[in-house]
Amino acid sequence: MTVTRGVVYADYHQFAVSYAGGNFPGPVVSENGLADLAEGGVIIKTGISAGLVHVLVEVRTDPLGAVDDSWDEIVEVSLDPTPSSRQYNPQEKALLGLTNAETVAGNLRIVTMMGWPSTPFPRLNATGGPCRLRVHARGRADNYDGVDEEPREEYLLATWPAPMSEVVIHKLATDL
Repeated sequence: MTVTRGVVYADYHQFAVSYAGGNFPGPVVSENGLADLAEGGVIIKTGISAGLVHVLVEVRTDPLGAVDDSWDEIVEVSLDPTPSSRQYNPQEKALLGLTNAETVAGNLRIVTMMGWPSTPFPRLNATGGPCRLRVHARGRADNYDGVDEEPREEYLLATWPAPMSEVVIHKLATDL
């Protein structure tokens, strides 16, 4: 298991996990208010309108166990990265955080509204194929619609290889 901590810049109440060649995911196809499935990935909804949020990423080889009830909200989705037809030159790959050995297709990355990967986070699907993503959130209501220059919202994104399955809403806040 690989665990990475960092901060992500959220804008317009969101950041994302994308497999669309580093682009922010397209139109939402399934909404739940925390982890909305979209064409090209999943959009993570924040409480703040803009600013920094804490993010912990767990890239696992085995399924995550029982739900950790200490989080305010928890939603689980499946992602199936599809090949991208676009070819990237070495400079674009460097900007996207890809090594020359990696391809754009199948790379799940945390991205901002501008579509750039957030560092220091690794690729979220180690095998390159379908995976499960469990999104945990804490503190989205603390400064709703505000701007945080110092992060206070927290997110845990845990992934593991798994076949496609339905969205599971373990827990959602009702006050957002």
